[in-house]
Amino acid sequence: YQRRVRGFIQILTFGSMANRSKLFKTWVEIGRVALINFGPDEGKLCVIIDIIDQNRAFVDGPLTGVNRQAINYKRLSLTKLKLKIAKAARPGAIVKAWKEEEINKKWAETSIGRKRALRAQRANLNDFERFKARYAKSQRNKAIKVATKRIARSEKPATERQKKKGLRFKALVQKTEAKAKAKK
Repeated sequence: YQRRVRGFIQILTFGSMANRSKLFKTWVEIGRVALINFGPDEGKLCVIIDIIDQNRAFVDGPLTGVNRQAINYKRLSLTKLKLKIAKAARPGAIVKAWKEEEINKKWAETSIGRKRALRAQRANLNDFERFKARYAKSQRNKAIKVATKRIARSEKPATERQKKKGLRFKALVQKTEAKAKAKK
């Protein structure tokens, strides 16, 4: 029993709070831009304008079409983007800060933003465009396969038989070139 208690105390006192704060870069805070994971507003960006309790935040997204609402943290993915706004800011102030910080441009540059844009672009392809994309991918894979085989062959030392075969081939090429020059 004493070991369990001692172990429990050690878990609570392990490391300092300064070290723990390095683990998380994004915090649930006023002005934090978040992506809604699921529900009717899935895929839209919003801003946390107030923290209700440990499970919910009050969000707004006047430029993205998200109405002011309380939303569960499980439905949010926090981003590294943050606005400088006051608690419970009005929509006009949020729009102004959003445009000053160029959030839409910054979001498009993030890896998640690029992946979502690519997924949306692929979803809008017609049948022929999907075929062209698939064909281009297969051609790219073939080129990669050929290049890797060529590199692997050049790095592998040649056997005596392969060297002799290569010399014979070079001699044959030289003879045919010499004959071609003689005919001209």
